[in-house]
Amino acid sequence: MDPKLKKVLRDNAGLGTEATRAAVLETLFKRHYLEKKGKHIHSTQMARELIAALPETLTSPGMTALWEQALDDISQGKMSLAVFMQKQLQWTRHLVEKGRQDSVKITAPVTPPCPLCKGPTRKRKGKNGDFWGVHTLSGL
Repeated sequence: MDPKLKKVLRDNAGLGTEATRAAVLETLFKRHYLEKKGKHIHSTQMARELIAALPETLTSPGMTALWEQALDDISQGKMSLAVFMQKQLQWTRHLVEKGRQDSVKITAPVTPPCPLCKGPTRKRKGKNGDFWGVHTLSGL
């Protein structure tokens, strides 16, 4: 990684902020990208397949460093939010167009089939705790 980008990450105490890390981790667990094994947190097979399928620019800490630097520039008046957003829009359009040309295979986590209809299920949150519900269950 570029030494300047490493410095930006170091100056910003790594990726994200203390305020956002817990919520990000919670989301990654809910989406089955992370799992806890004993005292350790591991990425799931699905997460590793997703990362392998994404363009390197999306998974690089260097990209986060560039965004952090741009946000610092905005806060210091060196760049306008409009310019930053325009650059993000152009970059996103480019990635979407490239993504349309590529094929990706990601394996979904194995879930127990519904005992009644044998359809696919999804872990859901209910008022009495988590439960497995049919994937097509409406209203949830």
